[in-house]
Amino acid sequence: MALLDFLKYDRKQSKIQERLSKLLTAQLTHLGSNSAVWQSFDFETLLEEAYQKNPDVYSVINFLSSKMSSVPLCAYDADGEKIEYEPLQRLMDQPNSYQSFNDFLTTLYSNYLLTGNGYVYCEKGQTPVTEGRVLLVEALPSVYIEAISGNNGRGVSEYRFTEGYINTKMDADNVIHVKNVQMAFGSGEQLYGQSPLQAAFKSIQTSNSGYDSQKTSMDNQGAAGILFNKGIDFAGGKDAWSPDEINQMRHEVKKVRKKTNANSIGVGVGDLGYINFGITPVDMGIMEVLDLSLSDVCNAYNLPVGLFNNNESSTFSNQEQYRKQAYTDSILPTLGKFEHTFNKLLSNNDGVYLKFDTSEVEELQADRKEQVSALSGAYWMTPNEKREMMGLAAIDDADMNQVYVPSTLTPIDLSGFDGQE
Repeated sequence: MALLDFLKYDRKQSKIQERLSKLLTAQLTHLGSNSAVWQSFDFETLLEEAYQKNPDVYSVINFLSSKMSSVPLCAYDADGEKIEYEPLQRLMDQPNSYQSFNDFLTTLYSNYLLTGNGYVYCEKGQTPVTEGRVLLVEALPSVYIEAISGNNGRGVSEYRFTEGYINTKMDADNVIHVKNVQMAFGSGEQLYGQSPLQAAFKSIQTSNSGYDSQKTSMDNQGAAGILFNKGIDFAGGKDAWSPDEINQMRHEVKKVRKKTNANSIGVGVGDLGYINFGITPVDMGIMEVLDLSLSDVCNAYNLPVGLFNNNESSTFSNQEQYRKQAYTDSILPTLGKFEHTFNKLLSNNDGVYLKFDTSEVEELQADRKEQVSALSGAYWMTPNEKREMMGLAAIDDADMNQVYVPSTLTPIDLSGFDGQE
């Protein structure tokens, strides 16, 4: 049975006390001061307020995890040749009882990107036939994982899955923990990686408030403004409009504002004035706030904001460069961390190693073409040296270790050149 199979039950009741506590805290928060009210940062709040509610955060994490999971993990022998490797193939066929290998990778990467912590639970064989063999792997939900420090606060002795009434212990030897750099120390912070979103959390909250304000503005518009007769004051008088005339004018304005009258011209009689009550999201600065939040989230993950339909920087001509930048600055460095993880999990002492194969990534092919063009003219390098630079294994042939000089080149002492201009 997989470790997380026990989660297949209704957990709503276990959340009641927690939600009541959060509600009480919110009710007791003093809102009368001039300072902003910020939510405290923790992984569950990050999940609920950032990933589940903020479209910028969801889009960025979904983009990165889907791109990362599409890069194949391959096995290579000691000579650098790609091979079929049974331990890797077995996990790729069925990592656990409820996921495909792609689903497993996407879940693992998404948890890591959200919280700065990725946890892989490994179940290993115990029988004489299967001893030491990895039987299944699961990506643990990092929001609910607790690391328990060892003796004298050094290292990790065990991990615990805690959610509601569930508390499951896992031996540290069965969990591989991939984490970001953590600068905080004390009270156990050093056992966890820092989420990229922690630095952008205030910006995310501001963005959420912007969406709330935008919806509130739409739901509670009230009167858009007042149409009035400039010839009289608001106190009325003998020339003031009667209730019937006011209703008639309101009726005429509504007719003009219908969609069927798009681009038509409304005509009013008399010297009329208008006071606008409405404040658009642009007037309130909401749209600017939302753009700034997207930029902050992209910066946290080293991504160009132009990838996500930012009107100021998104053009067809520069999208190719943005996608390439996403790989070189964000996707490939992150995959490098997990490459080490999978080697620790599956490789052995026979020289086999695992590596992500980026040769088919479309966004990187332009660089590869440029590299091939440059190496083709590098006559001072041996063919095997060129293959090594291309990430290919050397060929065991003496001719491949020779330097080949173009026949059109002549030694300088035979050229007749005496060094004088």
